[in-house]
Amino acid sequence: MSSSRIPNLNTLRTSRPPGRGRGKDRGPDFSNDKPSSSVDNELAKDRIVQQTDQDASVSRMSAVELGYLDDPYAKDFVIDKPQRRYPIINRGLPAGVEIMRHKRRGLGGRLRYMADRNISIDTLVDKFLASDLDQQKQIISLGAGSDTRYFRLMKANPSLRLLYHELDFASNTSQKIASIKQSPHLLSLLHLNTESFSSDLQISEDGSSLHSQNYNIHALDLRNLRDAVPMPEQGDLEGSKKSQDAILKDQANEVLTKATADPSHQPSPPPASIPNLDATLPTLLISECCLIYLPPPSADAILHHFTTVLFPPSTPLALLIYEPINPADAFGRVMVSNLAARGIALQTLKKYSSLARQMERMRVMGFGSGQRGADIDFIWEKWITQEEKERVGGLEMLDEVEEWRMLARHYCVCWGWRDGVGHGAKGDREGAEGTFGAWKALPAQDADE
Repeated sequence: MSSSRIPNLNTLRTSRPPGRGRGKDRGPDFSNDKPSSSVDNELAKDRIVQQTDQDASVSRMSAVELGYLDDPYAKDFVIDKPQRRYPIINRGLPAGVEIMRHKRRGLGGRLRYMADRNISIDTLVDKFLASDLDQQKQIISLGAGSDTRYFRLMKANPSLRLLYHELDFASNTSQKIASIKQSPHLLSLLHLNTESFSSDLQISEDGSSLHSQNYNIHALDLRNLRDAVPMPEQGDLEGSKKSQDAILKDQANEVLTKATADPSHQPSPPPASIPNLDATLPTLLISECCLIYLPPPSADAILHHFTTVLFPPSTPLALLIYEPINPADAFGRVMVSNLAARGIALQTLKKYSSLARQMERMRVMGFGSGQRGADIDFIWEKWITQEEKERVGGLEMLDEVEEWRMLARHYCVCWGWRDGVGHGAKGDREGAEGTFGAWKALPAQDADE
């Protein structure tokens, strides 16, 4: 596709009706404000990222209404009036879950893309949960926003032994909790009713956090959930025979040197805690276009905190990431430029720009037992049944086939895992493959650059 035919994502955005805000505790739209200081500038950037969640909800609702997705809970979290998206948007939703949150008014094939994304992530989650049904599992969703996965899982299997955590900005968690409290069928899935709350469930005084035995919503800025010393840059590791511990020690010395040389240097605050987290349970971390908004050292430090501080080596642990890739070709450059024009910076995209780099990222972050990945175009071809393709194809006429495939090749789902040191004894009843063994049979792409 020539660069002249690459669609401008901004031109496909639908206007937001005047006066429609982001809901309770969301505040005004700062996307066009001129910040008066560096602090204001950072707050404005955060606000833009936070606003992408509701836009994703609107896209998801469009896909549900048109039959691309089956999600009876999507409507409970939509603040803005649902708007019909282009077929290329609708069709993508099932393959992944919903298209990237930051492309809230984006390209026409996004819903088809969201469909493909949904199938891929749900498949990985289901296979994780299906291993040893007697063993309780744990899922931690980073930047979960208005995601409905917990409710869909509980509806499908009320007896599922699952401890679920969602982490996000307080502005997003407050709105989600308010929506849950107003929805009888969501409350019923928490084994509650609208008249009285179970003593098991606690909601913070400001309404931004919810804690229970099975489901937890944490108002937490992920940037506070990291070690004082971040992981080294990827380039520091390639071709080096040093152990990760040695590299970390070197970088720690470098940080101390900088602190001594610069009196203004302040150490990072103590990392935030996650109430009700169980560090012994087999756990799946999910990041759907979340870490990509952070500087690479911060994103790496957050993952390193999970793999080395919050979870001991004995705990089976996995990471599932959904992010854009291939920013250097013509389509990728236009995509990045269009998003930048809206104040959205994909900060880790350059460092983790390909499937190969994403899988190396998994290995470096401690998921050494296996790393796999595939772009959404591959998932559409290899994971989606012919019956489902025909069903989706009959929902809407998709004229932008070339654009859809180009878009789908610029987003990927990657997954990596570690089996857990000494977990084999317990894993005997799970079979030789262990907690994540079923993932090995899933079709994946080669990690060639």
